[in-house]
Amino acid sequence: MIESVSGLYAPGRSEIIEVAERANLANHHPDSRSWLLDKLRRPPTDWDSRTFYTVPGIVWTVPSDTYMTGRPNAPDNIAYDNYGREFVFRQPADESELAAIMSADSEEVFACYRFDGLERWTLSALDAWQGTSDIVLGWLRYLLGIKKESEIRDGLRAYESYLTGLAPLSSLRCAVRELFARG
Repeated sequence: MIESVSGLYAPGRSEIIEVAERANLANHHPDSRSWLLDKLRRPPTDWDSRTFYTVPGIVWTVPSDTYMTGRPNAPDNIAYDNYGREFVFRQPADESELAAIMSADSEEVFACYRFDGLERWTLSALDAWQGTSDIVLGWLRYLLGIKKESEIRDGLRAYESYLTGLAPLSSLRCAVRELFARG
């Protein structure tokens, strides 16, 4: 495990695989765990398709289905956009939250979750995300003004609260820089 950096949970790939081997997956299909482990061992190469509202960290998402199955598994980490597509609004703080997101992924038809974010985020990508955070906050507030579905509103409210309560993003950037320096 890469030790926690400035309070961020930062497991290495082998620990992420160990979490997947122990996770209680919501999808009871006999192959669901092997599908997840295969994705972890050979991560998809669709980084350029990531959703712009996923916060930097371990887990990132590409567009999902619109069945809204993620929040029951990981309500502290997953929200839905205006179409009901899933994304990570808060990175896992520990192994149990990472396992919960893996459980959500097991039910997601398009398996939209990726678990190699610490290998992909760069300082320039973090700067780009930071540069759009005000736009995302405006998008959230707009949707909260028009969306009636409680499943969508609950997640968006949690995301808004998270974004507005974040420690200065410069401290997140320092933590990521420290993480990159450790390799």
